[in-house]
Amino acid sequence: MLILGDIACPTKEHAAHLKAIVAKHSNIFSKETILLNLEGLIADDLSLATNSPVLFNHSSVLESFPDDSILLAALANNHILDLPHNYDETTQKLSAKNIQYFGAEKSKTGAQKSIQITENGKKIVLINACWDFLLYHQKNPSEGIYINTIAENKILNQVHSIKSTDPEAHIVIYFHWSFDLEILPFPMYRQFAMDLIDAGVNLVVGAHSHCVQGGETYKEGYIVYGLGNFYLPSHTFANGTLKYPEMSKRQLVLQWNSETNQLRCHWFDYSLNDGKHDLNYITSEDFSESKILKNYSPFQGMEHKEYIAFFKKNRRKKIAIPLFKDYKNRFSNKANMVLLKTRATIARRMAILGIIKWQN
Repeated sequence: MLILGDIACPTKEHAAHLKAIVAKHSNIFSKETILLNLEGLIADDLSLATNSPVLFNHSSVLESFPDDSILLAALANNHILDLPHNYDETTQKLSAKNIQYFGAEKSKTGAQKSIQITENGKKIVLINACWDFLLYHQKNPSEGIYINTIAENKILNQVHSIKSTDPEAHIVIYFHWSFDLEILPFPMYRQFAMDLIDAGVNLVVGAHSHCVQGGETYKEGYIVYGLGNFYLPSHTFANGTLKYPEMSKRQLVLQWNSETNQLRCHWFDYSLNDGKHDLNYITSEDFSESKILKNYSPFQGMEHKEYIAFFKKNRRKKIAIPLFKDYKNRFSNKANMVLLKTRATIARRMAILGIIKWQN
């Protein structure tokens, strides 16, 4: 199974670029189950000349991967609610291509449901959820479309239920979480990821930060806190004003063998030259031996309290952003969420007025 980061191909031309990238690296992408974060619904006639960061995909993005691959689309992200009226069209096109989707549905219980596949004779259960803060300026549901949000105890109970029914089942959880352009995972999400591994999850993967956040092994499981983007073209959305810094150019693609429980890292660098968006292959490494990953993960092996101190000192974003130390402390997290939503609302208003640049 390959696990990719965020994908938003708004035109046929962007989808053609992506298709060429995938074809160039067919040794990686062919004959694989590919899990990706569809960062925005399908909208073939939507203009890019808008002043807000509405992300979407052209339907031709579904043709960008090899015919011998199996696609899985994670929909639990904030940009699905940018265009909720496009949900039916999107899911119809996904179903027509036999692409399973999860993380968003027309009911709350539907959005929470896992999907199942079989690979190498192994049953794999996949769960997708989004940090509710990322929906701060949207209603969930919007126009009857629900996004599955991260409710830690419910997800842990869901994992326990899966393992009690089928102890041999493999479980992969794909989260849309963290803060955009933050290089380190929140302490509470590192803590939560480890508790998920303790509960029987094999692999926890995160997206949304638009930069690699590193990862680590924990007991028999793997945690990758942020993959970075996969194909999210800079200088394209929001009338060309949505762009990403140098730190966002590095992308990580994971390849997990469910039979051997081995994980590999495929590293790419994004480039933009003469209007062409490209991904340049760097190298492939075993997860446990990856020198690049270790550079992104100086926190590997730290105890929780040690990591809180490390995060407080080394995180990239600090102004009016709480620490989110412990996912079990509901009172503190509720107060932190109020602070964070207030900050985000002010920042969004400033972006609309052109005072600051859009982030995602």
